[in-house]
Amino acid sequence: MSNQGKKKVLFTPPFPKPYKFKLGAIARLMVGAGSWIHTLYEKSYTMMLGEIKLPGIGYFIANDPDLIDRILRKAPEDFPKHRFLEDMLRPLIGQSMFATNGAVWEAQRKMVAPSYAHTQSSRSFGMMQDATLELCEAIGGRAKTGQERVSIDPFMTHITADIICRTMLSKPMTLEQSLDLFEAAAKYQSQSQCYLILRFHSVPGAGFWYNRAKKTAKRIHTIFKPDVEKRYNELKKNGFRLI
Repeated sequence: MSNQGKKKVLFTPPFPKPYKFKLGAIARLMVGAGSWIHTLYEKSYTMMLGEIKLPGIGYFIANDPDLIDRILRKAPEDFPKHRFLEDMLRPLIGQSMFATNGAVWEAQRKMVAPSYAHTQSSRSFGMMQDATLELCEAIGGRAKTGQERVSIDPFMTHITADIICRTMLSKPMTLEQSLDLFEAAAKYQSQSQCYLILRFHSVPGAGFWYNRAKKTAKRIHTIFKPDVEKRYNELKKNGFRLI
């Protein structure tokens, strides 16, 4: 088929309107307590590599595709996760590959790699499709009752958690469970963000937000704990053991 006459459409994902110039330290602290991405300024999206120095840490923003490929795929061992990131994620996901480095990260990576094989992924497609169709029916049902405008965030949390439960625990997640998860996850994100931004700026009070985030993480664990323990005990009977 000829491409002549076809109009090329460039897609730009949604993102917060950036500031014209870099914010000062106090402004970054106030804005960043809610969302660090809102502290970025126009040049943050175009520079190949930028450095931001804060009282508690200096960090880099990488936009160059080759550099990103090196960081994430070719040589991730040369760019270990910072301890601040590990501290922020560990209460929620423990020793996951998203919060570890070195030998622990390598062991986690090898353990999950078979799950991404084509044969394994193809077995999950049907479960993903069922979850998506059920979500569409739920949204459509609300529209028929006159509630035409709905917040999409809770539904996206639901389908993400639902697919994880179907593919890993062999059971769907109810909408009520996912709403509890959405509220707890939003709270955890807010609390951990406050912790992180205070640590970045070496401002006292980070420990208060970290302790609150740990309590919220336990609330999230409670939602999954019964099914995870049941699944683990079943696998353990069949000789499964953690790496």
